[in-house]
Amino acid sequence: MHAKQNRPRLILLWVALACVTPFNYSSALPIALLFQGQEKPQAPRNERLRAELLRMRDDDQAARQRWTDAKFGEQASREMIALDEKHTVRLRTIFKEHGFPGVSLVGKDGANAAHTLLMHTPSLDLKKEGLVHLEEAAKKGEVPMHAVAGLKDKVLVAEGKPQFYGMHFDLIDGKFVLDLKNVVDPTRLEKRRAEAGLPPLAEYAKGLAELYKVPAVVLNKQLLKP
Repeated sequence: MHAKQNRPRLILLWVALACVTPFNYSSALPIALLFQGQEKPQAPRNERLRAELLRMRDDDQAARQRWTDAKFGEQASREMIALDEKHTVRLRTIFKEHGFPGVSLVGKDGANAAHTLLMHTPSLDLKKEGLVHLEEAAKKGEVPMHAVAGLKDKVLVAEGKPQFYGMHFDLIDGKFVLDLKNVVDPTRLEKRRAEAGLPPLAEYAKGLAELYKVPAVVLNKQLLKP
């Protein structure tokens, strides 16, 4: 058996799905990762921080479930944003003390929780700071590259720039919409997604539609062709 086959495999269960609420606020579904083939996973070095991140993640997900159940209503949106702002304060401290808390520090679930919270912060400054930490963590093998991809697109969109991976769908008139005119070199988009460990765009859009029970539309698909 080749050594490559012995490496832990990263399987993407759900990737970050970005959308805009009625308050023009970006939200996202968390990236959930499943590591297979890792026979003896190391125990997290900071179990207390891991437990805290998991609690924050659970609160985050409960707020987003209420938001979805309320059909993206204003009150549920306000409550979700307030929680995100509270979590933002804590994330700043965590990044200052640890950088991005990766797998060796807080375990796979703790690192995933930290990524979820970072994706949901309303602070562009913290997203940009977190992206730097996340890229460093990816270089060290502490997080997968597709975790970087989701956050990178959120930062680009917030800055009014074209996306790189096509991770951000806008919520417009009850539909999730991605216009490929707002993506860098769409002819190479699927290649970039594959290199980052992301599913094909059509599969991604289908998952978004199934999760939120609303249509997901990709405009100008002809731009995908060379």
